[in-house]
Amino acid sequence: MRDSNSQFPIPNSKLCSWNFGLGAWNLNLSLWFLVLVLLSSCSYHLKTEEEAERELMLRNKVKSITELTTPVRVSLDAEEYISKETIFDQNGFKRKVVNHNADGSIESTVTCGYDKNNNLILTQGANSDKTSFKETRSYDNHNNRIDLYHYLSDGSYKYRNRASYDSKGRMIELDWYWPTGLSAKRFYVYDGENMKEESEYSPQGQLLYKWKYKQDANNNLIEAVQYKPDSTILSKKVFFYSNVNQLIKRIFYSGESIQNSQTYEYNKNGLMSAKNDFNPFGKVSVKYRYQYEYFQ
Repeated sequence: MRDSNSQFPIPNSKLCSWNFGLGAWNLNLSLWFLVLVLLSSCSYHLKTEEEAERELMLRNKVKSITELTTPVRVSLDAEEYISKETIFDQNGFKRKVVNHNADGSIESTVTCGYDKNNNLILTQGANSDKTSFKETRSYDNHNNRIDLYHYLSDGSYKYRNRASYDSKGRMIELDWYWPTGLSAKRFYVYDGENMKEESEYSPQGQLLYKWKYKQDANNNLIEAVQYKPDSTILSKKVFFYSNVNQLIKRIFYSGESIQNSQTYEYNKNGLMSAKNDFNPFGKVSVKYRYQYEYFQ
């Protein structure tokens, strides 16, 4: 999920789709999320969305996911094309993602590497225009992600961030750095497992924005509101779920006006089968279908 009103990724407190943050796995600065689900009462590590995806892929023995995209014109659907192929190994780990242009050519390819504790430590991508990126991550003894570096084609880093956690394994601070130095600090407030508030400050300590989150009785994120320092609403996201806690609709607001929305459908195994993008007027703008290949 990309938020055009935020400079940095916004953590989410509930798994919303099979994509993972920098995990849409394209070469843009994609958003990443944390899923705040305790692994066990004696653990200091909270399960990430990446781990939740891995469990789903492993349980269903998914070998690959093919995303097919159909842009919708005023009165006519354009030709459907394969927009993305995601490859998994037999242990449920995402290994490779290939993004395609509408003409069938490859837009970018991303590969993933993991450590002995099953943590994602290396993401490498290459664009068709010969540009590339590399992203590295390091972890503490509880497998909480600490440092993230995003490198450009020439080997220099474009940005990095460093996370801090409390004794319950909840991220409480995320410091962002550009090559010129500290760029912003983020602080997180929780109620149990659920994130309730996120604030971003400048290096000088000035509040830049604040997010407030609401969850339902099943701990699903149902509303995220972004406020300016003067408390006026900058943006808002509203989420709807099925009776089995699957995300079925998401609405994005700019201020109080609808910017766009998405709906989701799933197969009997709980895997996403379709997604539709809607414009501000409620008309479908893009249709997506998902096909799965399974290990025997």
